[in-house]
This record gives sequence, structure tokens and C-alpha cells, in this order.
Amino acid sequence: MQSSRISIIYILIPLTLSAFIHIWNPAGFPGIDQDEGHYLRRAMEVLQGLGPQESKATYFYSYDHPYLGQIFLASVLSLINYLSSINPSVSSDSIEMLYLVPRVLMGILAVVDTFLVYKIADTRYNRKVAFISATLFAVMPLTWFFRRIFLDSIALPFILLSILFAVYSTKFEAYTSKDSNRKILLTLLSGIFLGLAIFTKMPFFTMIPLLTFIIVKKNDIKSNNIYGNDPNSDIKNGHSRLKLKLLAVWFVPVVLIPLIWPVYSMSIGHINDWLDGVLWQATRADRPFDFEMKTVFLRMDPVLMAFGV
Repeated sequence: MQSSRISIIYILIPLTLSAFIHIWNPAGFPGIDQDEGHYLRRAMEVLQGLGPQESKATYFYSYDHPYLGQIFLASVLSLINYLSSINPSVSSDSIEMLYLVPRVLMGILAVVDTFLVYKIADTRYNRKVAFISATLFAVMPLTWFFRRIFLDSIALPFILLSILFAVYSTKFEAYTSKDSNRKILLTLLSGIFLGLAIFTKMPFFTMIPLLTFIIVKKNDIKSNNIYGNDPNSDIKNGHSRLKLKLLAVWFVPVVLIPLIWPVYSMSIGHINDWLDGVLWQATRADRPFDFEMKTVFLRMDPVLMAFGV
């Protein structure tokens, strides 16, 4: 009973901190970024029935990102009847109110992120590590980035869910067909959520090595501990086949879901526009990687960056 109370306290503290930091004064801080206007405009176009693909007349590189960001944002805003609740004008207060509801949504997603960070660390390690990880995630300066209406704010819950299901899948031993099916289902869910994250913002394909390591390495360690080093063991060979099957099941949605974007552009004859948009986004000479690291991440939160290194 006491252990249960401690667990509740451990999770409530970082969640409370996260809610205060990410939801308080959503329209006032930080200042509105121009990219927020792009993503909110695309969500409004979806709400108005214009579809997720923006025209080049609206934005010169309309194929800079996939579609899930505006689809997700438009879906949530439609549930609360956002369009009928706003009364836009040229005043600064009216502009802030336009961003208020979407930013509150981003804050709620940040609280969900904090919970998922806790669950990942708790499942992978222990409750104390989970408490420290979630608290750091909630309070470190760099995380106020997720207060803004960015694709990163929308994609992060999908990434964390993918990691969580991958970690869950390593907790089950495939002694029976039921256990094997459970591992496959959890691994499939991990792949689906990573596919959704990539379909939100393409650079998140860089998470593939991490998820592959979690799925393969953890199961490989368990296989060696249980079956020993006998390469002729039928049971161990069966476990190796299951490991390959898990990787295949995981990889299919990771590839197929993001493929919706180029396949759709090809179907409407815009494949050249898609290539131009992707190459422009990937090779933005005005914002190189080292410049972003020095002027944004290191300046904003050098402590967290040092922890990461």
C-alpha cells in the first residue's frame, strides 16, 4: 500500500511540474515563431476541406514536410469546434488568441511526453531513474521548445510510444505461442508509432537505429542468458528466427506509413516538387547543423546537452 502511494507521488511530481511549465501562459511565452504560422495555416486548410497538401501558390516549398502534423492538429481542433470559436482581427490580442488553443494542446502533449518518459525509464530501469528522468524532462530549459506549435511537439509522443512498446516487447519471453504473439503485437505497435512519427517529420527516421538496438540487442542478451552459447540449440535457433521476424514486423510500418507521402505526390504528378522540397529541407545552407547547435541548443540549455554527451 505504501509502495503504491510512493509510486503515485513519484509520477505526480514531474507531471505537475510539466503541466505548470508547459501549459501556464501558453500564448504569452515564448513569442510566436513564423513556423508556427505555417503549421497552423496548413491545419486550417485541412479544416476547411482543402486537403493536407498545400499548393505552391501558398508556399514555395509546399513539400517540405509530410502530412500527419496538419492532419493531427486539424483533427483535434475540429473536435473542439475551433473554427467557430475564433473571431480573428488585426489586434495583437486576437492574434494571440488564435494561437492559444493550439498551444494549450502542445502543452498537454508535453505532459503526456513526461508521463511516457517516466514509463519508459520505469520499465527499462526502475522507479527512481524514472522519477529523475521525468523531472529533468519537465523542467529543463530546452523543453519549452515543445510549448510551440511545431511538428516536433506533435511527433515526440509517437516516438516515445514507439520506444515504450519496444521496451515492453523485451519484457516477454516467447515460451508459448501466446507469448510470441504478444511480443509480435507490441513490436508491431512500436513500428506503427515510429512510422507515424516519421510521417509527421522525416528527420525522425534517425530513431531507427535506437529502436533496432532495443528490439534486437535486449532479446539477444536474454537469448544468451537462457539458452547459453550452443549454436546448435534448436530452441536458441528458434529464438533467432523470432528475432528476425520481430525486426521484419517492426520495419514494415516504419517504411510503409511514410511512403504514403511520396506515393501520393507521384500519383498526382508532383514527384519533382516532392524531390525539390525534400532536398531543400535537408540542405538548408542558411541554417547548418553546427550553427543550430551553437546558437540554439547550447545557448538555450548547455546543461542538458552536456548530460546528453
